[in-house]
Amino acid sequence: MAKLQEETTKLSKISEEWTGNPEHGTPQLAQLQQTIDQIAAQTKDISKAPPNSYRAALVSGLDAENQNKLVNLAAKNAIKDRQVMITLSNGSDLAPGKVSHSQLAERIRKVLEAITKEGEPELQFRAINQFRNGDIVMEMMNETAAQHLREDNTKRAFIDKLDPNATIKDRAYPIVMQFVPISFNPSQHENLTNLE
Repeated sequence: MAKLQEETTKLSKISEEWTGNPEHGTPQLAQLQQTIDQIAAQTKDISKAPPNSYRAALVSGLDAENQNKLVNLAAKNAIKDRQVMITLSNGSDLAPGKVSHSQLAERIRKVLEAITKEGEPELQFRAINQFRNGDIVMEMMNETAAQHLREDNTKRAFIDKLDPNATIKDRAYPIVMQFVPISFNPSQHENLTNLE
């Protein structure tokens, strides 16, 4: 498609030059004919591709329905990348029923402020959801903040100030492979190095 657009642009430019200056008609007409032939050849190549081929999909692009599905999937993945899951013990002061949602949010906000250091990403959350089993899903403002909170030093400081018995769960993928740990996360460099 990029080549076709390039050739179409050339064709338009040649056409403008030829229209503006008819004295140079013969060389310009030859160039115009060559460009038209190139476009025709490329169009034939595209039409010969089988309808279900990878090339045909790339050339034709996606219909509106599939584009919407991809956009929705990308949006869901972006939200997952910003989420951090915290598991509390049943005896925790922050367990469901012991504090209100606003008290929980305020406590987490204060802990995040306390562990934020100068020169590091700002740790602020966008939303907090607490489930009946004690798990908390916290959506950070951006992916960088979520990644920083998952780092060992930051994670330890956060847990120590929030609740020493709490844990931060890493997002895992339900795939079992030989020699690959169950807690393997392919987006973390450390996990890839350990696997290697």
